[in-house]
Amino acid sequence: MEVGIIYLNYDNPNLLAETRLSLLTLKNWGLKSCLITNHEVDNREFGFDIVIQADLPFSDNKNMGFIYEYAPFDVNWYVDSDVYFYGDPTYAIEKCKRHSLCLTHSPLYHLGYRSNIQNELKEEVTSNDLIEYQAGWVLFIKNESNEKLFKTCQELSYKYESISHNQQIFSLAVEKSNVNPFILTSNWNFRGFHQYLHGELKCWHNHWPPPESEKKRNISQEPKIVKPLISLSYRSKMLLSLYIDKIKRNIFI
Repeated sequence: MEVGIIYLNYDNPNLLAETRLSLLTLKNWGLKSCLITNHEVDNREFGFDIVIQADLPFSDNKNMGFIYEYAPFDVNWYVDSDVYFYGDPTYAIEKCKRHSLCLTHSPLYHLGYRSNIQNELKEEVTSNDLIEYQAGWVLFIKNESNEKLFKTCQELSYKYESISHNQQIFSLAVEKSNVNPFILTSNWNFRGFHQYLHGELKCWHNHWPPPESEKKRNISQEPKIVKPLISLSYRSKMLLSLYIDKIKRNIFI
């Protein structure tokens, strides 16, 4: 199965500089690349395997919901222009082949805290425990269930045209379309805030370079053990309770 990365650059050619840097990290893993755009791009500067000229309905990142029709690969990995590939992507790709859809969640993963969820989108909310997924990192195979996901995302984008950011809309579409994604850990979408990196850095997702200390994590790391903070008085009560329980058992045996 052919695996490829999809970039979307629409009405913002300045971000193509970031895309060029992302491509450099992508080449390390031998993956194909595709750019969906409405710009005239001199591909000699970039080296995309495929460039698709598209006519999309929005001038903001809600266009992400329309990439399904243009996705050219067997396994399609859509990422923002500021996603950089530092670790072996094989595990995520294999999980996508098995489950058809892999996602990561936003560092602030509780969808309910967003103001547009509490206001414009509140009629679409079915639970206070909904997850905010990362709309700039979606790994998928084209099939009936994923087509429904993107169609739902499109419908919500049209319904709420005043909302300029797609992440909350995409997260609601995941819930409404009843897809069952495989969720990868934060090292696959490490953004450098509100997250703890454990293990190998797979994808760095931000506009500035990752700290050198985080890139050096791409070696085996011993897990950290976090011990709970227990007050001395509570610890004394626990020990006394265990001692009394031991005495009782000795008496009745």
